[in-house]
Amino acid sequence: MKRWMVFVIATAAATAVACGGGGGGGGGDTTGKPDVIVGGDTSQDHYVPPDTKVEVYDIGPPPIDHGPGTDPGPVEDNGGVVDNGPGNDIQVPPGCGDQTCGAGENQCNCPQDCGACAGCCDAGQCVAGTDNAACGSGGAACQNCTAQSMTCQNQACLPSEIDEGSCKAYYLCANACPPLPQGQACVQECQSKLSPQGMQDVQNLQNCLQQNGCLDKPTDEEFAKCLEDYCIEPYFHCFSGNLYQSCSALLDCLVACPEDNPTTQNVNEQNECIGNCWSEATFDAQMDLQNLINCANQQCASQCANPQSAECNTCWNQVLGPGGACESYNDKCTEYGPEGCYYLLTCLNGCPQGDKQCQQNCVNQTSKNGLALYNAIYDCIMQACPVCNTQPDSPDCDTCFQAAQQQGGACAGALQTCMDDRPYGDKKCGEVFQCVMACPDQQCVQDCFLSGTKTANDLYDAMITCALDACPSCSTNPPGEDCNTCIDSALQDAAKCKTQYDACQADQAAQ
Repeated sequence: MKRWMVFVIATAAATAVACGGGGGGGGGDTTGKPDVIVGGDTSQDHYVPPDTKVEVYDIGPPPIDHGPGTDPGPVEDNGGVVDNGPGNDIQVPPGCGDQTCGAGENQCNCPQDCGACAGCCDAGQCVAGTDNAACGSGGAACQNCTAQSMTCQNQACLPSEIDEGSCKAYYLCANACPPLPQGQACVQECQSKLSPQGMQDVQNLQNCLQQNGCLDKPTDEEFAKCLEDYCIEPYFHCFSGNLYQSCSALLDCLVACPEDNPTTQNVNEQNECIGNCWSEATFDAQMDLQNLINCANQQCASQCANPQSAECNTCWNQVLGPGGACESYNDKCTEYGPEGCYYLLTCLNGCPQGDKQCQQNCVNQTSKNGLALYNAIYDCIMQACPVCNTQPDSPDCDTCFQAAQQQGGACAGALQTCMDDRPYGDKKCGEVFQCVMACPDQQCVQDCFLSGTKTANDLYDAMITCALDACPSCSTNPPGEDCNTCIDSALQDAAKCKTQYDACQADQAAQ
């Protein structure tokens, strides 16, 4: 009788997918919403993350701040330059300014008497400024490029792939200069390194900011809003890279960003990662994603007063999906794979909890139709369960979310349509049955089921659904002691499931 215990477990996997974890945390969901149950068997938990597609795009607008010293400001006054930082301020000797470079004075603490430092100041002493550990020019405090994962290029810390004559390199260089007027020579030195295209990019950005009044905004938030509204194209032309060549690659980077670590109070790891993703993407990739965000935000303005709400997620799904107002933008940002919706359900169930990169990899392998069918399950459930829009973490929402997908539930049809979206094998139901009975493990069971034709799968599902309905003890976790005996009996009982059993056995390959 031991074989029927294998058979019961096999059926749950075949009817649904491999289990991803129980309760509200199964399948790697990071959204805090109730999980999607993908089978009628309640003896085990079979879950997948609900709105993976939406979570992929839950990234907001591109951050204007790319980190200390990289924000655009007026060329003529080097807006946003930083001082030498805490603990690096240089003490001016009492005799400085008498036009004599006397005792205790040097190029760093008294450049008006001793001449400007051509390199940078390290511990109050002028050094060449060409070393990775002490990089800089114009008498600014030396920067440790190695600590920033950069290299010292022409006395400025730059990512190795940045063109030193680019607009981005200019801002990185200029923002490391001392405050004006002391840093004027340093800023001019940074400008002298600009290529013709780099100079044009700087001027285009500065002209746009000035013409639209962005530089006069009193707060960083207002400045960022102005830049995004009026100057995002020249901004991206300046702050773009070559690492992420497509919108899809940029999205992959963004969704892999870690959550902020609350123990590091002076650093927001998530924001830094997001900023790096955007700044290392090409201009075309940046614009494609920005256009998608703009379109979805415009179409879902009323639904997204709370960007984290289920209503907002549903709207994004609809406008980005087939026939949606933003479908064309979504297509530019998605590299569709060959797999169907059933694959996506199974793949997401296999992701470790919280592993967004694993979830994204599953999405990347799924076809456009498969993604649409998957999101249709979630949209159906949210419509069937209004409580989940207002109380997504409540027990009532969990109960409704699962009930909607049970056999006879409001969304059972959407779930079945998703599960039918896969390639089928050529084995008949009788062959699938024999294959399952010989299996030593769960993966073998899954492979047997997937090897069957659609008709074989339907017959097999009908047989097992009947047996589980006839044997309540099999629906507990773990199954009751009489589960195996009950199934044996039910499949041979004409008043219970023998008709379904005989139909499966009659579906055999031609001899």
